[in-house]
Amino acid sequence: MLTRRLILLYIWSWQEILKSRYRTNENVSETERIKFARKYAFSSMCKCGFCGTNLTRRSHHQDTQHKKPVWKCRTATNKGIENCPHSKAIDEVIIENAFVEMFGLLAKNFDDVLESVLSSIEETLSKDDSTEKLKRIEKDIASLEKKRKKLTDMYLDDKLTKEAYDDKYSELSKKLDKCEEEKAIFADCALSQKNIAGKMKTIRAKLKDADVLDQFDRVVFESLVEKVIVGEQAEDGIVDPYKLTFVLKGMDERSIPDARDRYMNLHKAV
Repeated sequence: MLTRRLILLYIWSWQEILKSRYRTNENVSETERIKFARKYAFSSMCKCGFCGTNLTRRSHHQDTQHKKPVWKCRTATNKGIENCPHSKAIDEVIIENAFVEMFGLLAKNFDDVLESVLSSIEETLSKDDSTEKLKRIEKDIASLEKKRKKLTDMYLDDKLTKEAYDDKYSELSKKLDKCEEEKAIFADCALSQKNIAGKMKTIRAKLKDADVLDQFDRVVFESLVEKVIVGEQAEDGIVDPYKLTFVLKGMDERSIPDARDRYMNLHKAV
């Protein structure tokens, strides 16, 4: 029987496939930028709840021998704390603990959670027109091949000069090469779409078992979370720099207030 993590691993893989489709034509530098931006689980995922910028990862000395990773508002880090005075550095482990706690709250309705995520993927797939594009590109290829054959026949019948033939043949060949490249891309996307749709049917039939998440898991996190908002100033003016709001994919958001104190209290009790 499939465990929660295995189910979410499938979902995470499908999400990565869907995202990678639109990166095929990116240059190397852009691909490397994206890779670096997702170096850590919370990279490009945590947003400051006060100024809206991304949080950046830093290492702070926990003692004379050890460092601990923390996440800080980029505005406060780069421009000075006076530009985002309510923001506070937050230990990475606190964010991890808050996610585990939030996931525990979701666990009671885990089937509904997965259904929402799967529906989100299905909606993305329904908007994907790779199959139609593949059909169109195949027609373009057939048309170009026909034109190239006709061009050769005209040359053999002495209806074209060698120079005119070479120029036109080269032009058609370049168009064909480009179409063949696009065909390979759309064929891969169409196959992925078909495979994902088939696997989702299998997953839906096996959404029964449920193992508890007792420690942070990046695959589970990235499968469910769109972004994390760190900190909040309520309408009454009360500031909670350690409130963590998890914006979930295809679902409502879930919040863990004062995540630092909750983490500290948890470890005092142990």
